[in-house]
Amino acid sequence: MLLKILFIISNSLLRLRKQKISQGTFTLWIIVGIIITLVALIPTLIFSIRDFLNTEFTLPAVLGLSMVFLVLLVFYLHQKVDILNQKITKLIAELASNHSINHIKKMIKFIFSIAF
Repeated sequence: MLLKILFIISNSLLRLRKQKISQGTFTLWIIVGIIITLVALIPTLIFSIRDFLNTEFTLPAVLGLSMVFLVLLVFYLHQKVDILNQKITKLIAELASNHSINHIKKMIKFIFSIAF
């Protein structure tokens, strides 16, 4: 278990150094790795969380927290996708505008080359 966590952290650090992931993504996975490490090293944290959530069984507490984490992760990723979608739309509009301007310039040059 700890080897997997170390792999996640080292892989994230390596990808950050190669600039294949952003600092935000790196921070997200480091936090996930730290939380998993803490739960693995200190199993009584699960029981404390279970008592805080006022459940008799450990599994519902873990599943409930996992679901909350996954919903937050999906929300975070949805925001990132939405931002990228907006940037792509803006870039396409700029490219279309530049293409139209270049096309108009070529047509004007062509018209003047024929006329003169």
